Amino acid sequence: MSTAIFRGAAAILAVMIAGSAFEVMAHDKAHVHENGSNTAHRHTHGASPQATGLPKDIRTLEIEGYDFRFEPADLEVVPGEVFRLKLVNKGQLPHMWEIEGRPETHVHAEVGETAVGVITAPDRAGQYRTVCTAEGHTEAGMVGKLVVREIADRSR
Repeated sequence: MSTAIFRGAAAILAVMIAGSAFEVMAHDKAHVHENGSNTAHRHTHGASPQATGLPKDIRTLEIEGYDFRFEPADLEVVPGEVFRLKLVNKGQLPHMWEIEGRPETHVHAEVGETAVGVITAPDRAGQYRTVCTAEGHTEAGMVGKLVVREIADRSR
């Protein structure tokens, strides 16, 4: 009986270790930053498509963050598209990019840093506000739009 319990515990431990290895692979170089408001932010930097299981042809959309604006401010994607968001911080303060109200889309770049996050666009066509979630940055005008359009609608 104790051998069966030991084998069961060993199997559970093996699954946990495999799951942890997958987490590390899927979140290549993931780490936590602290911003001025002591809120932790987790994001990825440079995860390769092979490590994350993403297609090699995934689009990379690049945004530069300045004090207090995004360039370009607006991005266009198709519903449900998975894309890399590359945030290059060219400002003198930490900057973030996020689809407002969707913290799972958060990308955080410290001063002089480039951060990359893998984002899944909303499934519904429409315009979604994007913001810098650093304290006071949205209010200072650091906002943009994620325009989600069906492929046939892209001519507009």
